[in-house]
Amino acid sequence: MISEFRPDLQKFLKSKMMAAREAASISRPQMSRLIGVNPTTIFNWESGKSLPSIEQLIIFAQYTHVCPSVFMPTLKEVKISWL
Repeated sequence: MISEFRPDLQKFLKSKMMAAREAASISRPQMSRLIGVNPTTIFNWESGKSLPSIEQLIIFAQYTHVCPSVFMPTLKEVKISWL
């Protein structure tokens, strides 16, 4: 069930995360050091290949000076077929 939500969430997050990081003038390698992950992990988040944990998303939001809720889609922004 939740796996049906995953592709829409990945698509939603990838654009939001890259935009926030770039607006904060933080490179992928810099962000990876700040969060404590491999630069490839940041790339995977921003390309929609994987999702960050909630903790990683909150840390990401703090470093980009964005409210974490920016990374939470509304029901209109993603399809949720299990509701």
